[in-house]
Amino acid sequence: FFFQAEDGIRDHCVTGVQTCALPICACAVVCLALLAAGCGSRLAEVRGKVTRNGGPMEFKGALVTFISADHRTSIAAKVRDDGTYRVSMAAGYGLPPGQYRVAVTFPEGFVPPGVKGGPTAATDKLMAKWIPPRYLSATKSGLTIDLKPEGATFDIEIGRAHV
Repeated sequence: FFFQAEDGIRDHCVTGVQTCALPICACAVVCLALLAAGCGSRLAEVRGKVTRNGGPMEFKGALVTFISADHRTSIAAKVRDDGTYRVSMAAGYGLPPGQYRVAVTFPEGFVPPGVKGGPTAATDKLMAKWIPPRYLSATKSGLTIDLKPEGATFDIEIGRAHV
């Protein structure tokens, strides 16, 4: 890439037509390098299956929540009817590589199947029948993943709840 100085933009040191390539080429090289590197926005795909006592989940609407070690990233993936999930962000499928704590939760305001009315302390106790309380907190669940750039399958087995 080259440009030539035009009349009117020369200063007293410029004589004749000058060609300047270095600033534009350096800028182009930096831009191409950033483009090739993806500017740090590469996502590692995360998918998996949530099971309870070795079988399928007994309810619909659970979320698998990933919280990064630096607390800069927090995203929840909806668990499908067959127990599978796939993490999706606005930039695409996956998460930035790194360490995450994981929880299995309910969406805010969730009402368990067969329970009439809105969420209350009584429904909280009923919800614990589907997901043991320790899994509702990323700090207490014991679930962690060190996500590598190539992505991962992260299956979660939830044990029997004791209510």
